[in-house]
Amino acid sequence: MNFLNDSIRSDKFITNGKEVFNVTFLDKSGERRVLTSDQLKLISAFGDRFVFADPDVFDGQVEIFKSAENGGFEYKLSVDNNTDLIIESVKFPILRIPCRLKLDGGNDTIFWPSLEGTLVERANDNKYYSDAVERFGGGYTGLAPAGVSMQFMAIYSDKCGLYFGTHDKNCNFKDFEYYFEDNDVVRFECTHFTGGCKDYLMPYPFVLREFEGDWQDAAEIYRNWLYASGMALPKKLKERKDLPGWVYDSPVFMIYPVRGNTDKDCDKAMAENCYYPYSNILPVADKYARSFESRIMALMMHWEGSAPWSNPYVWPPHGDLGDFERTVRELHKNNNLIGLYASGIGITTKSVKDSSYDITDRYINENWSEATCRDSKDKEIKVTELSFVREGFEVCPYCKKTVDVTVDEAVKIAKADVDYFQAFDQNIGGMAHFCWSKEHGHPAAPGRWITDSMIKMLQSIRAGISGAGKNMLIGCELAACEPLMEYLTCNDLRWFITLRQGRPVPAYNYIYHEYVCNFSGNQNELEKTTDFSAAPDNLLYRTAYSFLAGDILSVTLGEGGRINWGWNAPFKDDFPESKHLTEFIKNANKWRRSFAKKYLVFGKLLKTAPANCKESVAFVTKKSGVISDRVILNRRFSADDGSVAEFFVNRTFSEQELHLGKRAGKLYRTPEESGELTDTVKLKPGEICCIVDI
Repeated sequence: MNFLNDSIRSDKFITNGKEVFNVTFLDKSGERRVLTSDQLKLISAFGDRFVFADPDVFDGQVEIFKSAENGGFEYKLSVDNNTDLIIESVKFPILRIPCRLKLDGGNDTIFWPSLEGTLVERANDNKYYSDAVERFGGGYTGLAPAGVSMQFMAIYSDKCGLYFGTHDKNCNFKDFEYYFEDNDVVRFECTHFTGGCKDYLMPYPFVLREFEGDWQDAAEIYRNWLYASGMALPKKLKERKDLPGWVYDSPVFMIYPVRGNTDKDCDKAMAENCYYPYSNILPVADKYARSFESRIMALMMHWEGSAPWSNPYVWPPHGDLGDFERTVRELHKNNNLIGLYASGIGITTKSVKDSSYDITDRYINENWSEATCRDSKDKEIKVTELSFVREGFEVCPYCKKTVDVTVDEAVKIAKADVDYFQAFDQNIGGMAHFCWSKEHGHPAAPGRWITDSMIKMLQSIRAGISGAGKNMLIGCELAACEPLMEYLTCNDLRWFITLRQGRPVPAYNYIYHEYVCNFSGNQNELEKTTDFSAAPDNLLYRTAYSFLAGDILSVTLGEGGRINWGWNAPFKDDFPESKHLTEFIKNANKWRRSFAKKYLVFGKLLKTAPANCKESVAFVTKKSGVISDRVILNRRFSADDGSVAEFFVNRTFSEQELHLGKRAGKLYRTPEESGELTDTVKLKPGEICCIVDI
């Protein structure tokens, strides 16, 4: 199928009378009024300019401008608005694309940029549509910059592909979404948030371009534009002098709670567990430091002195502060590290996890309502999607109170010699929730001002930490979005959540790996999607996937220092087999600290063909069933010196054969030993090998 077909080439998708754009306006009371293209008349279509108007419907007009660029087409849209309404958002373009996805018997695949990269291969199981406005900018949506950085989607087959994206170096808010009108037609759309302007001219082009290949080729289009765009990306990791040294040492993130067993626990069930007092983690950290032959980042949950996940007043920690301080000293003495999770910017009035925590009076007395995010009708936005954890409100990053409290808490934690603070859990990609307040002083609709406010907040946090003589690193949930990468260099990835609607691919690292160094996350929500026992090597698979994406590795702990399937999996029993995993992590970090560091830590991911080996079950999901993959996973990297290396991992519990055929290169079976290539290589469970091109 030719996705950039005659309909798009001849502009029939604009002129066929179906909805190709809509504009959402806000009146003074915050009511929304939506104007769609099919409500208007196409009054002019000369050359590459299309004008929509109808004075009986709308006092103004909408124009679409088209140009042919770089082998594709670029579009902009403007709205001349003579009404007293403001523009909240513009949805454009809306494309209806014939398709038949792979698992529906067809040959097509959709790439969606959320959660570091998602491939959608089945329409029936993946009817997913999310409106960023309905979630106030939160949640796992297609919102960029937030849970999404790369500003494109794609659909492709083995014959051709269509790239659907924006080339916006200033990272204005936009939401990339898809949904199926039926099993054979998918709707692609992009919503652009304008910041509440009167008139609008899209300040960047929307790009439609044909390509051949798969998601990697689409990512290559975006990466090539990005590198030439002048976007304010940070320096590459290897060039940064401001980061703590541990970032480059590949510590293993060891994630565990000190109260309760999972996030489902409340009150009595949220009692102190085997990792409290805090010093109970010391022998566990030492044990895994020896087993992994690596430094350990002991990363705690449920430690807050308020209640679990109850922001913003989290310091001092729960219980025995003296023991906490001793634990920090001992971890550092043994060359290990300490990290804390927190829950982003917001105000918790009541905890569900610990019902004794109630600061409603403080909320009122300190006039927190002046800083809360407001919806379009000026109502306070309650904490979204976390009613099982807490009651409270989202707060606006523009407001001084929000910034002051957030900075103050972070500096207190830095002064306690904490090495890493995952401060922005629930602020997906590091971004704040939307706010429509007319009283805060910012524009009365979501827009670039939110990003600017978060940048200023993160700059203030950095200055406060530095002023305290510390170098604590700050992180967020999911990978940091483009404009925040400078400040959020190491973050908690959630790529595995793509299993609810497809399969993961490391598109984020494909584009940005040289600039950030994330870790493989706490594996939260896998217990909802995955039948662990049906694919008992899937934890090894996940860890191998992260290694080949270039991420720092992590494990989560259940009771008694046992490695668990992931956070919120059963805490006391049904643990995975961990012998192969432990050996793999030890060897993986040897590779990351060896000559291969220039690839695995600092390198650029390259397009990679699947390894020549058999397939087997990788995951069994509770919704879609079996997801298969190659028994040996692989990824190519390039280094700054121009050299290229390809890494291979046996992600199963049994020996596997890798067929290399005739190729030039040097084979490394360990980081220290190289030899001549052979046609076939046998890899033991979890074993890694590398081929350096010559």
